Amino acid sequence: MNIKKYYYCCFLKEFMPIYPLYLLMFEERVSVAEISALLAIWSIPAVLLEIPTGIIADRISRKWLIFLGMILQAGCYVTWIFADSFLLYAAGFLLWGIGGSFRSGSEEALIYDSLKINGQEERFDDVYGKGRFWSGLSTMLACVLGGFVGMHYGFRPALYLSVFSGLLGAVIVSTMKEVNLYKEGMTSDEVNTKNDTFISAFKFLFHKKEMFLFSLLALLVVTVAGVLDEYDQLIAEKYGLTITLIGVWSSVRFVLMSVGGYLAVWIRKGLERIVGRGNKILSFALLCLAAAGSLMIAGLVRQLGVMVLYGLFYLIMAAGDVLQENYIQQQIGEEGRSTVHSLLALSQNLYGILCFALFGLLLTHTDLLSGLVWAGVYILFWTLVIGVLHRILTRSVKRTL
Repeated sequence: MNIKKYYYCCFLKEFMPIYPLYLLMFEERVSVAEISALLAIWSIPAVLLEIPTGIIADRISRKWLIFLGMILQAGCYVTWIFADSFLLYAAGFLLWGIGGSFRSGSEEALIYDSLKINGQEERFDDVYGKGRFWSGLSTMLACVLGGFVGMHYGFRPALYLSVFSGLLGAVIVSTMKEVNLYKEGMTSDEVNTKNDTFISAFKFLFHKKEMFLFSLLALLVVTVAGVLDEYDQLIAEKYGLTITLIGVWSSVRFVLMSVGGYLAVWIRKGLERIVGRGNKILSFALLCLAAAGSLMIAGLVRQLGVMVLYGLFYLIMAAGDVLQENYIQQQIGEEGRSTVHSLLALSQNLYGILCFALFGLLLTHTDLLSGLVWAGVYILFWTLVIGVLHRILTRSVKRTL
């Protein structure tokens, strides 16, 4: 029952017709510099609250943290309905950011345990990938609807629809069954006293060498897609697309990312046929190499038709995001699932900030399409380095045995 409701929530939480309009809405009231400050404020809760909310989800409730996250995001849009100044827009972004922190890790842990309690945990990548598909499809539809509503009726109707979608999602979450195998495995004394939830999650990621290498590879590669995503419209312009076609391209890209999530389980099975089921790092490395190749060719050729490869990069990375989450969830034993995810999410947020700074510095010396080539080289470099380290580790373990 939770799985079907999860799909509904994935659709509703991303069905925000205000999404393609909120920067234009801000522009009417605040300066460009203040808009940049608002976007920075949005990221603050993700850094400060990611770990605490993960621990709360594991020790108290995942379902109700997701519920509060949906309510807070809807609260953001309510605030914007009445906003006429920087402070109110900032307050809305804080609500949105806090809501996102509440949901981060809670959703993945709730779904995995919902499957595990029925002996179906091997389906996690299939379910999680389909959730990503519905989220991407919802974003695309919201962008189309938001553009129409904004053009003909203004910003407020788009905000009303976004509030309704968020609240409806919260109602559906409230009917889900709480499943928390981590909490159920704790004694009453452990629940009521200080627990090493964070420490066990930290050890899980950093003390197990193979898990550390896999997490590091995922961090160094998947984060690149999130960085390039922020430059996507400018990159599309460099390929010669008009403003109208850039809008069409944005929708196509969301579809490609949705398809990548949906096909993740089939991509995993295909890679396992090539390298075997036991070699997860090699499977993921092959995916990274394919992403690097697509990106480098897309930046070198610089012709409109090559945008297919640029789009393929996002499809591959969407699948990679699902597969890395699946692998880590499958490896978690006694550790808190939400906390492990939150620790990874925090590292991705911090590393993403560093990548924005590095990519911005790179663009002072080259153009955007050349930046794609260097991004591909960056992915290639780290994939090969971690692949070599994994090979050395595997050999040393065999010699020990």
